[in-house]
Amino acid sequence: MLFTKNAIYSNYDVQRMLEKSHDNMSFGKKVLDKINDCSAWKAIQDVISSRDYETFERYDPDVRRQFVAAFEEAIKEEREINPTIVISAFPGCGKTYLFNHQGEYGFSIHDSDSSKFKGDGWEEEYVKYILKNIQSNKYDFIFVSQHEKVLNLLNEHNVTIAKVIPRTECKEEYFNRYKNRNNDHIEDMSKFLNVLDKNWDNWTSEENMRVGNPKYEIWLNPGKYLADVILENFSRNNMNKEDEE
Repeated sequence: MLFTKNAIYSNYDVQRMLEKSHDNMSFGKKVLDKINDCSAWKAIQDVISSRDYETFERYDPDVRRQFVAAFEEAIKEEREINPTIVISAFPGCGKTYLFNHQGEYGFSIHDSDSSKFKGDGWEEEYVKYILKNIQSNKYDFIFVSQHEKVLNLLNEHNVTIAKVIPRTECKEEYFNRYKNRNNDHIEDMSKFLNVLDKNWDNWTSEENMRVGNPKYEIWLNPGKYLADVILENFSRNNMNKEDEE
């Protein structure tokens, strides 16, 4: 654990910081530009180049704190231009794959699991959890569920939402995906498939796409996954260009 005046960071958090600073060269330069101590600058440059937490851990605690403080400042500036985006993606779109391979895409992603929130008012508690993670400034994207109440509550908080839904004609393809993937996280697979079968046309409709007032409406065509559209829709260059327009 690494403690700062703003937050507590796990080894995993710091590893993600190193990966982002290494894989996104322009962002890594922003981090280094915020280091005033010459000796610390060289050490932090080496740490970013190594992209390795064990190397990071070998440096003096003051150097480590300077790196994290510079990262916090750089990410705060980036979030002011490009705020954290909440992605509400349909089951089977490839959220797990993208989460597990986020470093390859140069993004920092948090997967918020709604199944951990139960009982009356679970939606409000879930949204509080999501908002807390947005405010942490740690993530480019946060994955959330597609529950209508959750999305409407997020919209009330002016959260930037991207909604990802497959085309209605993709039903057979998606049911094959469900059958072929790891479903250990689903308690009753038969019930899961029956609910999807019953609601498929409604949940993949234009009307449902508009629920939650998403800023980005993304339709997945046959054979496409979330990873296929993430760079096309959310590269920093594309997002900055859109804001200018």
